[in-house]
Amino acid sequence: GFVANTLYLAESDYGKRDEKIPGLSIGLWAQYFLDNFATVDEAVRHIRKHPVQIATGMLGNSGKKAQGHLALSDAKGDSAIIEYVDGKMRLYHGKQYRVMTNSPTFDKQLANLKRYKGFGGTQTLPGTTQAADRFVRAVFYEQHLPQPHNTREVVGGVLSVMRNVATPFGKPDPEYPNIAATQWTSVADSTHRIYFFERQLSPNIVWIKLDELDFKKGASILKFDLAKNLDQVGDVTGDFKPASPFQFLSP
Repeated sequence: GFVANTLYLAESDYGKRDEKIPGLSIGLWAQYFLDNFATVDEAVRHIRKHPVQIATGMLGNSGKKAQGHLALSDAKGDSAIIEYVDGKMRLYHGKQYRVMTNSPTFDKQLANLKRYKGFGGTQTLPGTTQAADRFVRAVFYEQHLPQPHNTREVVGGVLSVMRNVATPFGKPDPEYPNIAATQWTSVADSTHRIYFFERQLSPNIVWIKLDELDFKKGASILKFDLAKNLDQVGDVTGDFKPASPFQFLSP
């Protein structure tokens, strides 16, 4: 299993369009990696030799551009974080890079982490909803998860950490979309290829067994609409319905 995930990063700067470099819509960024690679190492080696330039567009009706960074992981436990700062790609590759939140840039997140107990510093664990504080808590609690005995304990442990670093509902600040309330939480079991999803407006968790879906070329386009099935719980692999193709963000 190979996982790609993007999060908002206000400091992202993809640079002025250079026609010599292939362009890729930020809306297709994660999908590009999912479609073309099976492991993090394979993806990293390719993107180093064949760089792309991310092209962005407006983020819904916010009046702001879509800006983000990308996290990659696989069933081998490998991870990578990719950001674009000052028009240049910054790539952090290694099993130690397992946590990503939002601002500031990843180098500053790592530097800030060293200020806290357990990471070389003296400060106690921070508790605000700021992304830098959530990053510290996520790294700390992830490192202190007990050794699991089964998949249920793995998923439960990861969810417990993610719930701790989620942003609760409250009055949004349009100037800081990166600290908006958490709308959903997902866990990707890349070993057993099961995708767990929890919507904050639903009291239940649903999951999808990817190996039971048809991904062959020419297969029907299907969708499970949780918004219309808020009381659904458990395995929803067999509940997908015909749907129109997903419309990716255009730059």
